[in-house]
Amino acid sequence: MTSVKFKLPPKGFIARRFIEVAVLVLGRGIEIRGDELVITDCMNFSMSLNNVINNVDKGMNIFLTGNDRKYIIGRMARILGLDVSGESMPIHLLQALSKVIEKSVKDVCITKDLQEEISLLNILKVNFYEYGRAYLSKPKDKFLMIDKLPIFLQLLGILGILVSTVGIIKNQGIRYYVLPPEGIPLKLPPGELEEMLKHFNTAYKILKNYYDMPRSILITRLAMELINTGCEDDRIIAELIGIQEGGKRATRATVVSVEPISTEGLIQIIRTSIIDEKNVKELATKLGLLIDVGLQSLREGLVSGDKTGTIVLRLTSDLLMYARTKSLDSLYSAISILERSKEYIKRDPQEFKYLINTLKERGTEPNLWLSELIRLMSMLIRAYEASLH
Repeated sequence: MTSVKFKLPPKGFIARRFIEVAVLVLGRGIEIRGDELVITDCMNFSMSLNNVINNVDKGMNIFLTGNDRKYIIGRMARILGLDVSGESMPIHLLQALSKVIEKSVKDVCITKDLQEEISLLNILKVNFYEYGRAYLSKPKDKFLMIDKLPIFLQLLGILGILVSTVGIIKNQGIRYYVLPPEGIPLKLPPGELEEMLKHFNTAYKILKNYYDMPRSILITRLAMELINTGCEDDRIIAELIGIQEGGKRATRATVVSVEPISTEGLIQIIRTSIIDEKNVKELATKLGLLIDVGLQSLREGLVSGDKTGTIVLRLTSDLLMYARTKSLDSLYSAISILERSKEYIKRDPQEFKYLINTLKERGTEPNLWLSELIRLMSMLIRAYEASLH
């Protein structure tokens, strides 16, 4: 089989970003070269596609307008040999695509009808930029627009939507996606590509739970998880994209937020302050656990009566402030919060029931656990003071 090539949508369109994340997750037999998508090995691509499809959320849907459902999805379903009497779920389209490619793997790989350009799904029309690349601003002249894409590319875009969705705020009609940072090339040496995929998977795992949490909590939890996966330095890991897809006035999908997700210096601060890797990992693990417990407390709010979430919010805010400003006051404040927490637990255990129960389930005494966390955090202060001499 000779390689199969497709021209990608222009940069700035969400369609391209969804296709890129699909290619990143697929990993084998398909790659991006400049502005082209290239299938280099149909057999490997077919196996990888089948594997990814088996692991996505089978019940997830995507934003569709009435025209999308009636004309575009219906057209895709007919070409893929599906029953068009009912509405096809995204997973059904992708499973059918996988079967078509399996049958064509030794021949053309992507059949001619899948290469046909048809009208674009509304969600794939979303454009981050005006003509001239002014981020999220109203155009003075015109948008650079695309009206059609090959069916195969649109199906890859649908796969990208499924593997990048981290959550929905239903009462606002906003869906959040985590995507690799724009500008990072996907044509990388195997080692770098594996590292990029590992970091993306870590970001996806954390953002799936924390996408709607305050930034200090999200960033600190992500940094701790990355430390435990072996990450050595700070970087922009991903972008969290919010798209308005519902609500009374929503007739089309629109980008409402783009937030670069980085670790903002937290990894370097911990790694340069604490020499022993065992202590580094232990601090990251304990802070990660504390934040996870705080997440449960924050989700349930005042109803639970638990104050672990309030402590976590203040602690992570201080840590992030220290990372940004190197203000020792912020670090002292963070440790003071932990020290006071020990007293609060003694005085009224019920207000920290989630943390106490979690630690007791692990066979750990809460005050001893907090004392060890304070010891590890104090290493950051000692390293700071040593740097002044």
